[in-house]
Amino acid sequence: MRHPGQGRCMVTAVSTYAILIESNPVETMSGETTRANFRNVTAQKLSNLMLPEGGELPGWSTEDLAAMLRHQLQASLESDLVRTNTISPQDYAAIVSEAAQSPRTFGELFSHPTPPLNLLKLVKDFAKLCRTDPDHPLPTEITMVLYHISVLLAQVRCATRISSLSNHKLRQGCEWVTAQAWVDPSLRRLVHKTIRNIT
Repeated sequence: MRHPGQGRCMVTAVSTYAILIESNPVETMSGETTRANFRNVTAQKLSNLMLPEGGELPGWSTEDLAAMLRHQLQASLESDLVRTNTISPQDYAAIVSEAAQSPRTFGELFSHPTPPLNLLKLVKDFAKLCRTDPDHPLPTEITMVLYHISVLLAQVRCATRISSLSNHKLRQGCEWVTAQAWVDPSLRRLVHKTIRNIT
């Protein structure tokens, strides 16, 4: 799916956010990681770890990121997952046929009270794919949002771990999401409320 501003040179990610945080923790004097620090560590470390071939990091404004995230949340799950070869059309049809009132978009999946676990797994895989596939690029910041929310919802709403992230790393990633001003307020509230169940 084409996104606003996608004609620009896209970033190729070379590291997951969990590794970024694990290698470079940013803490206050009391030992607590703050939202401001999450914003700072992302700006600093993404610029170092995810340089494109030319050596310069294309900048995304908060307006760019907000528009692209809105666009992605409204995007068809079937269209994006099938087109990126995350799943075949036949297998996708089989998954949604088993789910009552299956969500049609990324946004509907995230707001679903009992989201289909297989769709959350696919969105997690989709986010990882888009982080490295030059044919289906998304800004690293957007893939981080999709990845952490799908893992969080699978663990809390489906009682299933779909990632090797520890609870501590998952919470850190989700706190990064809630600290981003360009993330839709309703999505930030959802994440903030849900991570209370992660100890």
